[in-house]
Amino acid sequence: MYYLVYVSSAVKPFTPRGLKKLLIHCRDNNIENGVTGILLYLEGKFVQILEGKREVVKDLYEKIKRDRRHKEVSRILEGPMVSRNFPNFSMGFFTVDNKTFVKLSGFKDINEFFSYPHVEYHDHPAMIFLRNFKDRELSDDEHSTDLLSEEESESNGND
Repeated sequence: MYYLVYVSSAVKPFTPRGLKKLLIHCRDNNIENGVTGILLYLEGKFVQILEGKREVVKDLYEKIKRDRRHKEVSRILEGPMVSRNFPNFSMGFFTVDNKTFVKLSGFKDINEFFSYPHVEYHDHPAMIFLRNFKDRELSDDEHSTDLLSEEESESNGND
């Protein structure tokens, strides 16, 4: 088993509909390839952990680096692992605002957070931050429903 954590910036901000479309596509591909993980969207930045067979995870990361929706793609951590951190997610998903990011991470600047010096994988702030969402695990369907609700509210002019 292998993991890879990366951060990237969206070339342009995603709408709830765009995020839902991306999420559905990722889940379908991940199920087919035996990949699990979680994707966080933080005000125009993505943070993702991918878990699976080494070759599959590395190939997927290379594909993400070529994706025109991403810029400034940077690998934070990678390596072998004993077991998956997010075994119940083909692709868990959360949107995180800056206030929540600061509260959960303890960092005021997202760029400083992700450029933290290399430490053991379990002690890295990115892994600690991502594991915060493990306690909030919902099924893939429950996350899709949340996104759909946001999309419907937006199209009805409600916030």
